[in-house]
Amino acid sequence: MLTDINMPNMDGLALTKALKARGFSGKIIGCTAGDDVAETEQLIACGASKVIQKPINPTAVFEALGLSQRDLYKYQSREPPDEK
Repeated sequence: MLTDINMPNMDGLALTKALKARGFSGKIIGCTAGDDVAETEQLIACGASKVIQKPINPTAVFEALGLSQRDLYKYQSREPPDEK
């Protein structure tokens, strides 16, 4: 689950709490354009796996999910560079 910390109606903190209360066991990744450390810590305390900064790039999302650069290349349907 990818969520923004600041959203209308239900922010990322409330969404994360609601998902956890309903037994969601998948990864929750928060994203933010801000640099408020307390806000990031709150989201992690609510059950988020990771918080990444905007602008979001695919590598940051894959790393947050525990996937490798090789997985990213597969996802993008490209051959990974030769490992040296």
